[in-house]
Amino acid sequence: MLLDPRWEKKPQVTEEPWRELLRRAADLIEKHGLAKYTTLCQDTGTMCVRGALMVADGYSRMPRPPVWSMDAGCTVLEADRALARYLGLSNEPCLNETTADWNNRSSRTQKEVVAALRAAAKA
Repeated sequence: MLLDPRWEKKPQVTEEPWRELLRRAADLIEKHGLAKYTTLCQDTGTMCVRGALMVADGYSRMPRPPVWSMDAGCTVLEADRALARYLGLSNEPCLNETTADWNNRSSRTQKEVVAALRAAAKA
């Protein structure tokens, strides 16, 4: 039997959507700046890590007040959980530090947040 490489089916490799969302969130924070203690600052355009995930997923404005678990879409929650795993956080508000707490540390820099988002997307 003749074999032609064109006949071989190549497996399609698809990436989880949350990985792309993490990269887009990193791009947004890199471009607009990092906010602390607010999801999205309407005046400056800066956003926290969770705000950037929501904007990257298509939210044009943040609900007031944002209810994270109810307002965020499934892909946003998956991306947030992936970032928490990468950072070694439990991401349970009552038990330990969340990604929002990590973002809001006074010593946390924009560069650190962008790097963590990109690294979590690769992990």
